[in-house]
Amino acid sequence: RTVTLTPAASAVDPATITDITITWGDGQVTTGCVSGQAYSHTYAPAGGTFGIYATATDSNALSDDSAITQVVVDPNTSPICAFTATVGPDNRTVTINANASSDPDGTITGWRFLPGNGAGWIDGTVGQPLVYPYPTHGTYTGTVEVTDDAGATATQQAIIDVENVAPICVLSPVSVGSDHASFTFHLRESSDSDGTLVSARWRLDDGEWHAASLTEDISGTAPHGTYALTAEVTDDDGAVATAVTVVSLINAPPVASASWAVDQNIITLTEASTDEDGTVVAVAVTWGDDHPDEALAPGGRAVHMYAAEGMYLVTLVATDDDGAQSSWAQAVVVDSLPIPRPRYAGQSPGTVTLWEERTLPTAVNQAPGSTAHWQEEERR
Repeated sequence: RTVTLTPAASAVDPATITDITITWGDGQVTTGCVSGQAYSHTYAPAGGTFGIYATATDSNALSDDSAITQVVVDPNTSPICAFTATVGPDNRTVTINANASSDPDGTITGWRFLPGNGAGWIDGTVGQPLVYPYPTHGTYTGTVEVTDDAGATATQQAIIDVENVAPICVLSPVSVGSDHASFTFHLRESSDSDGTLVSARWRLDDGEWHAASLTEDISGTAPHGTYALTAEVTDDDGAVATAVTVVSLINAPPVASASWAVDQNIITLTEASTDEDGTVVAVAVTWGDDHPDEALAPGGRAVHMYAAEGMYLVTLVATDDDGAQSSWAQAVVVDSLPIPRPRYAGQSPGTVTLWEERTLPTAVNQAPGSTAHWQEEERR
């Protein structure tokens, strides 16, 4: 659409050419032209057929027109808009590049971008990309408009997806305390690829939720049992991710134990059972003879007297505060009985009843200094 013309004019001596005017045929003229120099004119985008001529004037005010030259100017061809939208790793920042746009009959002189989220047009620089940070995640229709050197424009649209990426919840291995009722874990390895984590919480089974730290160790307690531990993290767009693991808070049974000593036919038993994750709440002793089982206070002492020589199996059963039990057993040998001292004659012909008094050691279930009596019969 641009036409270049070089006028040539001469005058008869002693006159000289004082002015050359070019008439372009579209209502525009160029005055003050010089013979032998080139002059250009750009026609409107609509194009058309135009008659061009030059008028030369000399110093005697005489003028002369050149022949008319018909010029056909094609209409302007609109530019071609082409662009790419590249979403950044934060899933919010988008780089718009319109360098692929072109103009078949001219050049691209400007371009701009409309984000499609309610914001206005943003001017770009020809040959350079434009970076736009979307304030919120979502799916938008972006528009690019390019302008050529004739003022013609072209647009192109594209779907720009900056949807939020859900966070990742990483639940560390759970550490159970020695009491088998407390536990700790952390969520420090949780992350959000396109934003930040803003909160966290946890619960056991379907119980109450508890607020959790994203940077510190998290502690909890529960009765003995097996639970599903659920942790949940939330990002700055409200997206949630969860992780689940199993927490086993299994009661450790008590360790039944006792120390013992035998003096002839008397055994002294000192209870020494322990429970690493609780307390021993009950102890029962079986002496191995016909005597009924006896309850013994935890940490207490009991004394038992056997009536005859022999081997006896003493068994102690300890029970903890969770109902778990363990047992301790010890074989006891009674190989002598105390020699009885006569006290009273017999009751029937051929029978003598012998009595003896002994003071037993102090025990939990026996008052200090109490006297135990037993009877033996000797037949002759």
